[in-house]
Amino acid sequence: MSGRAVGNTFQDAVRQAIQRARQRGVLYSVSTRAEVLRDAGVPFLVRVVTASRDVGRGPTAHSASNATAAGTSDALAMAAQAATSHTSERAFRNPFLPYDPEMHVADVPPERVCLLNKFPVVDGHLLIVTRLFQEQTSLLQVEDFAGLWHCLRQYPGLAFYNSGKVAGASQRHRHLQLIPVTPESDIPIDAVMRQAAGRREEASGCFQVAAFPFLHAAVWTAEVTAARREADISTGAELHAQYLKLLWHVAEQAGAHRFGERDVSGDVKEAQPFPYNLLLTPSWMLLVPRRLEACHGINVNALGFAGYLLAKTTEQLEYLRRRGALHVLSQVAFEAASAAESCAQSR
Repeated sequence: MSGRAVGNTFQDAVRQAIQRARQRGVLYSVSTRAEVLRDAGVPFLVRVVTASRDVGRGPTAHSASNATAAGTSDALAMAAQAATSHTSERAFRNPFLPYDPEMHVADVPPERVCLLNKFPVVDGHLLIVTRLFQEQTSLLQVEDFAGLWHCLRQYPGLAFYNSGKVAGASQRHRHLQLIPVTPESDIPIDAVMRQAAGRREEASGCFQVAAFPFLHAAVWTAEVTAARREADISTGAELHAQYLKLLWHVAEQAGAHRFGERDVSGDVKEAQPFPYNLLLTPSWMLLVPRRLEACHGINVNALGFAGYLLAKTTEQLEYLRRRGALHVLSQVAFEAASAAESCAQSR
């Protein structure tokens, strides 16, 4: 690892980057209160927006300018304004080329960089970004998983990926994400994932969670990550193979058209998968195809399927209480019972 992380652990590098960004007034967080809702036995942690604030007002003119801007505009609005990647090509501005050096945490092999999320709901929210431009909607590569695992093995948490705007991505430049979670069992869906994995028929096969009313597929990754803990490239290759297995599994479940061509070695060429969310912990990986960005104004990204939802208004919270979180997720994904027909039509 190079850059500011030299001579420190990865977690030290994250703490130092957060402290630096706060001192310089360039890190903006969204203030929330948490409420736990249960639906069909599955807990959901709903963060309800209470206010948005700028975090830190540094002594420089640059940081003072940022602090003033944050004091007069909402951090959520600032984040939305920054999400310009899905407008016209003429208006496209890439925030990662170049990336803001104030957000830098560490260089990540191979050819990735770890950055702070400038508008975090969860403190310590990280982005793992490709150094050169790659589309957020194109097929993930071994190097993406190697870089992600390089960070995840040193920074316990939940990794996730939003493939495209429909799946909740705000930028076209490829970025995977990581939020700290300690211990792993604090992830709301972790218990049901472990229970479902324990009932799977084949140790290496895909499995489903009975409580989830939407199309999805999961695999158990604990054996791979435990055996190859510090071998980033080989672990990345194993995780990439599991990821491809999930993509093909949900495509076959839904009756979707093949998204690429396999050569004799099993690689996928020139693939452009359907929109989906991906979740990864050292123990399991979950993939959910997507058809809508939001339900009743509640935007959902990969974290929603991990059991984390964000309600921006009291009315959205009441809707979640009344209809249930699983209803919202089933609306933005494909309902398992009708997934084949819906997914085929969306293609």
